[in-house]
Amino acid sequence: MLSNDNSSNSTTTDIIKPPPYHRKIPRYLSGNHNGTTKSSTCLCCCCCCSSLLLLIITIIVSIPIHLFFLLHPKFHSYNITNLHVQSFNIKPNDHTLQTKFIITIRAENPNEKIGIAYRKGSQVLLTYHDLNISSGKLQTFYQGYHNVTMISVELEGKKKIDPKIEKQLLENKMKGKIPLGVHVRVPVVLQMLDWKLRQVTVNVDCDLVVGDLSPGKKTVIKSSDYKINVEY
Repeated sequence: MLSNDNSSNSTTTDIIKPPPYHRKIPRYLSGNHNGTTKSSTCLCCCCCCSSLLLLIITIIVSIPIHLFFLLHPKFHSYNITNLHVQSFNIKPNDHTLQTKFIITIRAENPNEKIGIAYRKGSQVLLTYHDLNISSGKLQTFYQGYHNVTMISVELEGKKKIDPKIEKQLLENKMKGKIPLGVHVRVPVVLQMLDWKLRQVTVNVDCDLVVGDLSPGKKTVIKSSDYKINVEY
């Protein structure tokens, strides 16, 4: 009796296990990875572009440095070798100064592989105590490698001057020391081998002291001081 009851109880008390638990995977993890792939591609493209840009900048910067050491560029030099007075006359009635000069400028290009082209738009001024008394311009020409060129410039002027300036000028003539200024402004283009560089403006300022300004006489240049600068 007892045994039968026990068997029946064991049959009816079998443990029923629940089905295995299935965890739901979020959509942002279970879906494809297109967004991540696109981000990786964009990052790779940015890295490649940055590397290429850096390479281009390096090449552009290195070219002038390489040319500098290859060509060994040197500064051009300018000197006024002669000042010929054709006319220097002051009219006493209206204090008008009429002048005509021919100055000779020695331009030296010491470079072996760099030429210089002198362009239009130049200006040459002759001054006395900051007063413009004559003006002219340079001719356009090309100066080749390792070259010395003598440039002849005609200057003319007609200007009324203050009686005080006239008196001071006559005193300087009596002493044999007349201060003058020559100011040259010229646009130029440097040419390295077959490469033409950008146009720049060369300014040459020269302070002279001459002995006399009488027409027909040799004008002696007693002293000179030069300043050269370039406008980019």
